[in-house]
Amino acid sequence: MNQQLLDQLKASPQLPSLPAVALQALEMARQENANITEIADLISNDPALSSKILRTVNSSFYGLPKQVGTISHALVILGMQAVKTLALGFSLLTNLKGEAGDTFDHMTYWKRSIYSGVAGRLLARRLNVVQQEEVFLACLLADVGILVMHRVLGARYDDLFRCAQGDQERLLELCRKEFDLDHAVVSGMLAEHWQLPPILAHPIAQHHKPQEDDPALRPLVDIVYVAMMCGAVFAGSNPAADIARVRAEAGQRCQLKPDEFDALMTDIGNSTREVAALFEVNIGANRSYQDILDEANQTLIQMSLQSQMQVQEIRKENAHLQEAATIASRRFWMNSLPALTSSSAPWLCYLWMSITLSVSTIPMATRPAMRCSSGWASCSNWRCAISTWRHATAARNSRWFWPKRT
Repeated sequence: MNQQLLDQLKASPQLPSLPAVALQALEMARQENANITEIADLISNDPALSSKILRTVNSSFYGLPKQVGTISHALVILGMQAVKTLALGFSLLTNLKGEAGDTFDHMTYWKRSIYSGVAGRLLARRLNVVQQEEVFLACLLADVGILVMHRVLGARYDDLFRCAQGDQERLLELCRKEFDLDHAVVSGMLAEHWQLPPILAHPIAQHHKPQEDDPALRPLVDIVYVAMMCGAVFAGSNPAADIARVRAEAGQRCQLKPDEFDALMTDIGNSTREVAALFEVNIGANRSYQDILDEANQTLIQMSLQSQMQVQEIRKENAHLQEAATIASRRFWMNSLPALTSSSAPWLCYLWMSITLSVSTIPMATRPAMRCSSGWASCSNWRCAISTWRHATAARNSRWFWPKRT
């Protein structure tokens, strides 16, 4: 890891900072006995923030039976931790959105982040995990290291981001090769710099490589890890490979059966458009999971057909080369026949017959009769070749086999 570059990023004035409301929300989040009234007043003092929270709480994404009219009511219905996490998320996103004239592909970035956040919350709900808002926010901020590297490194990083074409694993590989550093490490550094609680900081830092030792945090780390891969299915460039990978991980880490996984992905596709609007994020076209799955299956079919065609071409080429080699070998030995028959070592003729008959793939019926010093020999089956080889072997031990030197 390039510690020098990491320190440079940490000290950069381009590093995203926390708004005052976010700082106060974090401070209250660290207090176990925070007063509900104080939190309600803090959020209500920011009309834009409170409006976003109330719109989110009253959306179908939460599915509450009654409308919530005040932040205090939301705190009672959802709980203090959930509302504080929402306030923190909205405050952070306000500072992280792109500025006018920025050439960075923010839509690709936020598309993956929003899909991943929705996936995390729905997966946590399906697994009966209480900290659903924390999972949502951790997924939303997991790739914040990408924005940091874009702001500080500029075009050097943006070129790699474009080259990866939405493939996160490819992006990690390119960055490690170029900088000896990747955005997952930078995200973990920023979470630590912001003094986010471990319930957020650990999943953010490990969203590409889960290795949590704390059994209380391990389920959250696994959920965020799987959710980020779910987001890649909707925002990446290779859905066939992404679906296969996340389906396996979801089964292993979250014990989701294939039909349960498909149902989860369908819910993610249906819910994300509304959540993106609530966070005022443009994610472009919103494709359903079924459309993506159909495209992935079609891609796999095409890849299978191409693979079969390549195998057939290789087999044809191999057969052609074998045939050419056999013909060349036969011509060589046939051209050598006059010299062999006039030699004083008749064993060479026997050897020539054996090799020719053994390696030839020409049908038996087309083989011409061959003459050697011992007379005519016409082969109609492989036993003739074996007999000829035995004669040559027996002659090896006789003085007749070796011509006398003069």
